Parts: sequence; structure tokens; C-alpha cells
Amino acid sequence: MINFLKTHKMSVLSALLMVVAAALGADCGFAMAVDPVDLADAPNPSGTMEPATYDGSGNVTNGGRPQGESLQEDEQGGLTQLQNNPSSGTNVSDAGLEAEDYDPVVDNFRKYEFPTETLIARRCRPVKVKSYIHGHYNTGSTDLEAIYTGSAITITAGSTVSGVYNATSHILTLPVSDFDNPECLIECSTVFVRGAAGYKGGPSAEVSDGELALYVLDHKDTNSKVSFYVVNPPLNTTGTASTSVIAANSSFVVMATAGSESQMHVPSESYLPEKFDVFLQKKITTCIITDYFDEQTKKISLKTKNILDNAAENFKRKCARSHLNGTMKRFQVFVPETGGRENVFTENGILRQINMLYTHGAELTDDDLLALSTLMFTKNSQTNEATALCGSKAMQRFIKLVNSADKYKDVGKVEVNEYGISVRYYRDNFGSFEFIWEPQLDDLGYEEYMAIVDFKHATRPYMLNDKKTTRDMSKTGEAREAKEHNLCRIDCVALNGFNSILVCPSSLALSAVNTGGITASFQSVSALPSGSALTAAAKLLKYYLTADDATAKFNKGDVVEWSTALDGWVKFQGMIR
Repeated sequence: MINFLKTHKMSVLSALLMVVAAALGADCGFAMAVDPVDLADAPNPSGTMEPATYDGSGNVTNGGRPQGESLQEDEQGGLTQLQNNPSSGTNVSDAGLEAEDYDPVVDNFRKYEFPTETLIARRCRPVKVKSYIHGHYNTGSTDLEAIYTGSAITITAGSTVSGVYNATSHILTLPVSDFDNPECLIECSTVFVRGAAGYKGGPSAEVSDGELALYVLDHKDTNSKVSFYVVNPPLNTTGTASTSVIAANSSFVVMATAGSESQMHVPSESYLPEKFDVFLQKKITTCIITDYFDEQTKKISLKTKNILDNAAENFKRKCARSHLNGTMKRFQVFVPETGGRENVFTENGILRQINMLYTHGAELTDDDLLALSTLMFTKNSQTNEATALCGSKAMQRFIKLVNSADKYKDVGKVEVNEYGISVRYYRDNFGSFEFIWEPQLDDLGYEEYMAIVDFKHATRPYMLNDKKTTRDMSKTGEAREAKEHNLCRIDCVALNGFNSILVCPSSLALSAVNTGGITASFQSVSALPSGSALTAAAKLLKYYLTADDATAKFNKGDVVEWSTALDGWVKFQGMIR
């Protein structure tokens, strides 16, 4: 026997299988080989195999299938969708999958990528919670500017404005209510007023000294006033008196405090993040598979694992859609099994948390990329890296732009990031974007849109990560020869900071404003609206200029908004909330 094994190079296991098969009266060929393929009956009798090819994530794309064979899905009932149905032998028979006397060509489930799900899981900070309602604290850089919202003030050399400016002591007193962010004007702070002229020199010899500088003398809630000492006021009274104008919508920019000789402290500073509640959503998927299902011989290799893998794929797709476009709500439903009412919570999706809208023309331009980088990474931003989740048409516009010029040759390279996701990067001095195609945006109807968010500073509150459970239904009240497989997750995603942007063509702007939580809307234009185009709706937007304004009042790159108080255009100086 030993010599026989050596001569025929058979393993001991193969010999044992042969003996057992013979004892059971089975065909020895079936015992020695798993799932034999009769090449005479197979679609490719030559048996020539096509070399396996791989995508950027390392997945087999052709399955190493016989040459000439195409990978078919959902064409002949092989992967018929059976939502809300158990996986039973009856369904297999009804679908025409019950085996005939030939071996199968195995259908492979399509491999989907879920960039949003991956980035939330890998980059967002996980926060373990014990309730479906979680208090999320939004943080960002402190706003150190106060916009003056009162009427214009003209400070003239030698002239006192009653209750506002004393020309002798150079004290300027303004109501606290005339500022949008008075908290930053703490006592002893030095401040400059953007756009207001400052001077140096005496009453008869005076020259320009940049912008008007102030020193906060007194800021107490008790008198609802804030008093400033004007450091470089207009003093020239010879001839035409010099003036300095603090216009409406002027920005008071706070600089360092300046203490007196013996001073040891200034009013205390504090910081409180902005709190808002988020709801965690309980996401569940269930598969019921009868005991006969795996035992049944089928035309294709369709087993419990395939059903569960497909359920997991669908689960990830649905979770990605809720993470992107969920609507936060709490309501109650009646549960017959408990005889009472229970709360249901749905989460607030990323698209509904984004606070800025940027619209462009028919195509994306160089100026648009620069504008997006400026909006995302400059004013009060807490990051210099962001992800642009793109619908297919938005991605096409970006690809068309970067492929059109040699200056984007580095951007044009498709790279695979650390999570196996295909990305393209755009970098400038302000920060870096990674552009990623998100298929779920297409499925949601947002193929024209781009969502720019910061995942690294976002959080993922969770009560339960993907928990798998299996229940034997034969041992429960149902008394069924089947097993119930459940997958459950309780979580949500919460963005942080005040810099996130939804990008789309201007033709879709109104729909974006109506469906999102947008607080500031920017439109890319080469000229400001005028005449009949200056409608009430147009006055609500802020405009990023891609060219100098015809009036020479604004320059390329300026962000401009309509001022109702001045009945005209002004530079946007405000804080985005």
C-alpha cells in the first residue's frame, strides 16, 4: 500500500477519502474532487482560463473565468432581488435556479465601494454613548471680529458728535447692540477698523497712518455701551478738516491687549462650544434562511454565505445613504409584540449639516477651485485638509478641468489612498482637497453635486457597532426549520466646525438651498447682478468675483454681498454660522 501511494503520489487523506467513499457505495471520483467540472458540458470546452485581473482595490474583476465568458448579474434571475422575503428552497425553485444535471458557472457578486462609510469609520472620532439623543458640541476657531451694524459715523477733526465721539478726549462710545459679536471686544484690547482712515501728526501737519486704531476702555454689560480711545484720530483743523468714516458693516478687528505699567490682568476669556443635539439611528438588516436552502442543489453556487454577503452589501449602501441624506426626526410607532409605543430616531445626514453653498457656471474653472479652497481653509477654519465627495457628473467636471491643462498634471494622476479608494488631489497654499466619486450621491439624485467636508474633525456617536446575531427559529415560538441572521448598528455622524460646502451648478442652486441647512450661499460670477437681474433672490446671495468689477469698486477674488442698509454692494466681512 505504501509503495502504491509513493508510485501514484497520493496523499493519505485522498486514500482515506477513497476508502470511505467505497464503503458508502459512492462514486470515488466525487469523493476525491470537490465540485468537478465536466469540460464537455461547460460553456468553454477547451478549458482555457482567462488570467485574473484586478481593480485598484485588489478585487478580482473577471473572476479568472473561462475565456469568452461574461460576468452576468441580474440578467437571467440568478441574483433576483427578494427584499422582505426569506431565502427558501421555494424561492430558488420559483426563480428557476434548482439544479439540473450539469455543473455551475459561478456568478460573482459585484464588489461595491462605499467611500463615505469607509471615511466615517476610519477618520471620524468614535464616541461611545448610552442614549439615542447625543449632545454634540460644535467647535471652530474663535471669531475675533465684530461687525458694526449701526449707521455710518463720520469723525471730523475738532468736532464732537454728541453721545458718540468727544473731540477733546478722543473717546468713541457705541451701543453694544450695534455689533454682531461684541463679546470679542474685551477691555484693554487694541482694535483696528477696516476701511476707516487713521492719521498721525498734529493739527497743522498731518499724514495718513493706515487704518483707524482703537483701544477698548470700557465694556460692561451694565451700561450696554462699549467705549474706545481713538489712537490715531483726525486732528488737522487747518483748511478742510480731516475726517475718518466708520461705515456701516465695517469690521472691528481685535488684536492683542495692551496693559498699563503696573497692570497684571485683563478681563477673563472663556470658550464654550455651540451645542446641538444629534439623533442616533438604529439600522438593522435581517435574513431568514431555511435549513433546506443550503442542502438544496442549485444551478449556481448560491449558499448562505452569498446571501449574507449580499445583505451586508445592501446594508452598507443603505447606511451610506442615511449618513449622507438622512432627515433628523423622532416619532413613535405602535409595536404589537410589546403592546406599546416606542420611539424611532432618524439621523441628520451630512448634506443637511453642510452650512455653505457654492454655485458655479456650466463647467468648473480654475477660479472655482481657488474660491473653494479660500472658503474652506481660510476664515476660521480648523483644518487644511478636506474631502470632496462627488456625484458622477460633478466628478466629470473636475476631471475635465484637470485633464485640460499641463499645470494640473500632478492633480490628474489617479491615486489609491490608504483605504483603497481611488482619489485625485488638488493642493494649494491654503489646503488640500481629495476628490472622490461617491456612487450613493448618484443613487440619491445628487450626481451634479459635490459635498466638501472635514471627516478628521467630525465625530461618529455610536451605541452599537455592526453586531451580528443568529437565531434558531426551530427553538422559538415560530417553530420553523430556519435561521434568522441579523446585523445591527446604532450610530450617526456629526460634522464639526463651520466650514463645509455643497457645490453645484448655479441652475440647481435654489433646490440646494431649499433642501439643506445652508446659512451662506456663494455664487461664482464675473460681474455682479444689475438691472432686471438684481432681484430680491439675487440680493440674498454672496458673490465670488472671478474678474474685476466693472465699477472698479471690487477686485477679482473679492466676496461681495448686498447691503440693505446702504442699498448697495459691500465686501462680505461676516462670520459663517
